[in-house]
Amino acid sequence: MAAHATWVGTELHLAAALGDAESTERPLLKVSIQAEIANVEQALQFGERAAQALRDLGAASYLPQT
Repeated sequence: MAAHATWVGTELHLAAALGDAESTERPLLKVSIQAEIANVEQALQFGERAAQALRDLGAASYLPQT
């Protein structure tokens, strides 16, 4: 997993990617989101939104099962 975030004014821009280290022929899952962040609650929701976007692309099958 890799992620990079930058502030543009009051807006946080995040680009994240997730790959399968054991099966490199699988596609890299990529998401890019942005939102205005004014407090900790919004930051937490932003992180959840990014995680859900990766899950929507199939991230669960890229991660070890516990």
